[in-house]
Formats: sequence, structure tokens, C-alpha cells
Amino acid sequence: MKYLSYSLRRVALLLLFWAAVVHFTVVLPPFEGSDEDKHFGYVTHLRQTGSLPDPRESLNLPAKQASGQSPLYYLMVWLWSGLGSDYVWDGTITLNPYVNPVRPVLYEPDNANVFMYGPDQITSINSLQLTHALMWQRWLSPFMGMLAVALAYAAARLLLSRKWALFAMLLFAFNPVLVFMFAYVTNDASGILAGTAITCCLVMMLRRHTTPRMLLITGVITGLGVLTKASILVFAPIVIMAGVFALWGRGIRGSAIFKGVMLLSLPIVLIGMPWYVWNAVQYGDPFGMQPHLRTFWALGTPRSISEALLVTLRDGAYQIRSMWYGIASGVVISSHTVLLAPLLILVQAGIGIVRGWRTLYRWYRLILITLAMIVAGIFAAYVMWLTRFDSVTGRLLLPGYLALVLLLTLGLAYGWRSSRGLRLVAGTVVVFGAVIISGNITLPRFYTMFTMPPENVPPLSGEMAQFGDVQLLGYQLEPEHLLPGMTPRATLCWRSLREDVRLVVPYAFAFHITGQDNTVYFGRDSYPGLGLYTNWQPGRAFCDHFSLDMREAVVSGRGYQVAIGLFDPNTQERVPEKDGKTFIGWIGAPGLVLTETDTPEYNFEGVYLLDYSMSDNGDLLTVQADWGTGNWQPRPLTVFIHVLDEDNQPVTQLDVPLGGDEYPSALWGNNEHTHRGIYQLSLPDELSPGDYSVLFGLYDAERRLSVLNAEGVAQVDGIVRLGILRL
Repeated sequence: MKYLSYSLRRVALLLLFWAAVVHFTVVLPPFEGSDEDKHFGYVTHLRQTGSLPDPRESLNLPAKQASGQSPLYYLMVWLWSGLGSDYVWDGTITLNPYVNPVRPVLYEPDNANVFMYGPDQITSINSLQLTHALMWQRWLSPFMGMLAVALAYAAARLLLSRKWALFAMLLFAFNPVLVFMFAYVTNDASGILAGTAITCCLVMMLRRHTTPRMLLITGVITGLGVLTKASILVFAPIVIMAGVFALWGRGIRGSAIFKGVMLLSLPIVLIGMPWYVWNAVQYGDPFGMQPHLRTFWALGTPRSISEALLVTLRDGAYQIRSMWYGIASGVVISSHTVLLAPLLILVQAGIGIVRGWRTLYRWYRLILITLAMIVAGIFAAYVMWLTRFDSVTGRLLLPGYLALVLLLTLGLAYGWRSSRGLRLVAGTVVVFGAVIISGNITLPRFYTMFTMPPENVPPLSGEMAQFGDVQLLGYQLEPEHLLPGMTPRATLCWRSLREDVRLVVPYAFAFHITGQDNTVYFGRDSYPGLGLYTNWQPGRAFCDHFSLDMREAVVSGRGYQVAIGLFDPNTQERVPEKDGKTFIGWIGAPGLVLTETDTPEYNFEGVYLLDYSMSDNGDLLTVQADWGTGNWQPRPLTVFIHVLDEDNQPVTQLDVPLGGDEYPSALWGNNEHTHRGIYQLSLPDELSPGDYSVLFGLYDAERRLSVLNAEGVAQVDGIVRLGILRL
């Protein structure tokens, strides 16, 4: 029953790994895996020409820098893809013009994808067959991942109890980057599988399974690994050395060791080496590096090994993180926090290896040395990579990841015998792995994809607008005013007005905050759904959340218009709004803060007349007023000025919006010294000499506002008598 229990746990963990990989495979948009378009282009070249790509023409081929890669993985995918749908592709994919990879995805989910998509995640060349072909090719990688995890358990079980072997399997399978690598079209999947298989074979050899058949199998697997990725070449000398260790450990000496090494080496030479020899003869480039050296991230002047080591030391923390959580462009939790799990394991494992070294059997020590050589060899290959390229990524270390996992697990087994401690470490790995896996892909990419009934859309400010079959339900800006040094965030909510079919138009939108002269101060040009996919499901609504880019500095004490436009992707022209609207709202930049010296002359229900003056030239009456606010409800107000004769009959009057077009009162905040208004009234020519009363007040859409003077006395009928105009 106990064995059955461990078997069920092993199967459950394998299924959990499978679910995580499938999760990535399905959710990751087309071509969003690392260099996925290049790997897909290599397979496409094989399908369409029947030949390997010529690395000398790499810049003109869909495969680009992948053109010089070892061919085994691509040949396998080519055979696999023959079971799927046919397609034709010239290698062109339109980049998403609004992609901004610098923004952390957790805070800025806007346009995280590199390429532009339309309905059903179709690439911009509108080929549904192409997307289906890519997704079909992806499904080979999860099978490689399942095999790699099973081999990780097999290798661990040769060295450890079932409990610790299961822990090693968990540590291997719950590396989020490793999960990611087995989710899309990439030769890293076959490279990791090859490195894992070779490591497993070496453990079997050193664990007293050094039979001629085992030597031959190990040689064949190493040869196939060398043929799938150039970095696996580093395993070849380690395999031969481990073969010597294994034979010597069994008491075999002299010519018998030589024969065993030849049996081990011959498959490597016959299977793996012809490709590199052919590359050297045909192109003078045995490792296929020239296409990579034509990329923008290749160094013009190579670094020395010492310089590459310094770069490695400088970026060591990043490399550890990127080997464990460097998925896509996402940043889920802080870089220091995410190091907790691997550092906890590394420290405790190191203590355990030191403690257990003296008590280990000789073959255990040989296994430890071999595993350490694999880790060191992969690291050396990584340093050599850094001598030519300015690209630091921990995924290049993953072919040796099983060796590292076994070292760590052996160290933990000897250094942390407490079951409680084991559960703590295992739980840390699972929790951090789950957070990273879900956070880097699921949350950012689904952040804008959730649709809802229109009635469930949260309350929004701003007006609605209708563009054909698409409706903008409103917008929300945070904060509600333009504040110095703050970038406003916007929420736009959309819906499809079609109840019968899904709209398949990948519209683009422009959301701008502009001045009176149409200067754009803040803006974002993007796609509804933020470029991740077309959201127009029948009758459903969805909301986009993003920050606006500042393009000009705003001036305090001004009002700015909020403009929206929807554009047809085929014509690039604006889709007409039903009512002809371009501007759908206003937002203000607050004026000066009201101080204690700003004493109101009059208080109109929270709107202060701070100071005023009146002058005339016989033809024109000019009134200047300084305004402020206390605690009030922002809304449109109108200023009225009436001039009455001695019989209290009006002779002229003026009614204008408070704040004018420059800074309407509806945008005023609380406790502001907001606006200086200049109001001019033309005086009729026929006015006879005499005294005329100038009355002043405010009203909204419903009534005239009440007013208190500086002593708090209410003015009759809400009217302020500014003074006497004497003509």
C-alpha cells in the first residue's frame, strides 16, 4: 500500500506538470515563446522546400538565426507536423506597433505581446491555418516534457528513497521556466530532454549498471542529443569521463576500459559528429553560430573569458532568477523575494553535501563528481556564450538542470533529515512555482480578456460613444485630476452591439487628453483588448486598464478635453461616431492651493469670490474676479452680471460659464485658488448719464446659488451688488 501511495503521488505530480505545460501551450498567444517564430520558420522551410535552411541566407529566411541550429529537433517536428493541417507561410508577421516590453507586466498589462493578433488569435496576415499549424507543432513539446520528468524521477530513484526521489521529481517539474520551455515550438525542449536523458544514463552507469548494452545506449542518446542542440556537445567529454569512472569503479582495468570507452564513444561520433563536420566543410561554421552573430544582440568585439566571468558574477542573481522564473517578459513578484526558494535549497543542500561526503560510498562520490562536472560544463558553455553575445538568460543552463536537482536533493537528504523541513521546502517550491506560472502568463494575458454582461460593468464617468456595431460604455480616469508628476490610468469599457455573431474586426483606438489647440498631453494608441485578442463576443462587454503616456507637460489651472477615436484596421481611417462626437469628457489640472490669506469676499455654496474689481471706459464695462473653492460639489455653473438703471430696470447683462472654456467649474477641485475671470459687457450707446447698479451671482442648471458675505450674512436673492457704475 505504501508503494501504491508513492506511485499515485508520482502519477499525480506528472499530471500536474502536464496540466501546467498545457496551460502555457493554450494560453500563450501565437509566436510569443522565445524565438518561436524562428523555430517555426525552420520547420516551415523543411516543409516547403524539403531541405535544411542555408545559414548564409539566414536574414532572408523565416528561420533567421535558427538557420544554423542542429537539425534533429526540427526533423522530428517536421514529421509530427505532417499529421496536422497544411499551410503556406512566407515568414512575415506584423509586429504590434504598441508593444512596450519595458513596462513590468504585473503593473502594465497593456500590449505585452510582441505581435499583432486579430480574431481567435490569428496573426496579422489573417491565416487561421497558420495558427492551427503552430498550435499543432507545439503539442510535441509537452510529450518531451513528460518524458523528461519521468527520467528525472528514475535517476533520483537510483540514488534515493522514494520520498526523496519524489521530492527531486517535484523540484525538477515545478521549475516554471522548464514548464514554459516544454509549452511551445523551440529546440530548447529537445535540448533539455537530451541533457536530462544523458544525466539519467550516467547515473545508471555509475550505479553499477555498466554493461555493454548500457554503454551503447548512453552513447546513442548522447549522439542524438549532440544532434539536437550544439550546447549538448559539452556532455560528450563528461560522458566519456563518467564511463571511465564507472568501469574503473567496477574493477575493470587496461584494455577493457579502452574497449568500453570506444563502445561509448562510437555512437557519439557516428550520430552526432557528421552534422558538425558537414557544417564546417560546407559553411566553415561547425557550430552554426554565424546566423546568431548577425543579430543585433551579438557583440561586435568578443569579450574575453575573464570579462564574461565578470558579467556572470555581476548578473549572477539575475541568472538564478531567469533560470527559475524568466518567463516571457513578466515580472510577478520582486526579484529578491523570488530568490527565497532557490537560495533556501542551495544553502541547505551545500551543508548536506559537506556533511555526507565522508560517509558516502565511492560510487556515490563518483556520481557527485559527475553531476558537478555536468553543472560546471553547462556553466562553462554559458560563459562561452557570453563572450560573443550580450544576452543573459538562465534557460541556456536547463540541459544540466537534472544534475543540479540531484545534487541539491542529495545534499538535502543528508543535511535535512526532518520530514517537516522537507515538506516546508517542497511547499515553498510549489507555492512559488504556482505563483510564477500563473502570474507571468495567465493573469497579465487574461487581465483584459474577461468579458461580462453590460449591466455588470462598474460605474464609469465620461460619456458613451457608438462606433457602428461597437459601443464605448464610458471611461474612468484615476486620479480624477491631472496632478504634477502622476501618470493617469484609464479604464475603457466596450461592448459589441451585435447579439447574433462575434465581430471579427481588430479595431484600433486612440485615447487622448488634449488642450484647446488639439495638442496631445497624454495618450495611448492601442487596440480594444490591448492587442491580446479580439474581444467582440456577441452582446458582451469588457474593460481595458492602462496608463497613459505623457507627451507634453500640463499647465495648472486648466481644463483638458478627453478625446476618443476608433479606427478601421483595413483603411486606417476613423470609424464615424454615431452623434459625431470626438471629445467625450473633460479633466482638470488643479490650480494653486487655497491659503489662509485667500479670504473670500463672498461664498457661493463653496465657490469663493476672493477678490474683484470693476472698471469702464464709457463703452465697455470690465469686471475681474478671482475665484477659489472650499468644499463643494463640482458642476457646471454660470456667472451672471446685470446692470440696472435707477428704476431697477436691466439695461445690459452677461451670462457666461464659470471658468470659461479654459477651466470649466465642473473640473474645479476642493480648496483651490482656481481661476481669474475677466467679464466684459458692452454698454448701450443710448444710456443717459446717471448711476447704474452692477449685480453679480451664480446659478446652475436648477437654481440660483445662495451667497454669504465675508461676515457670513446671507445676501438677498443670492445677488451680490458689486458697486455703482456712474456715467
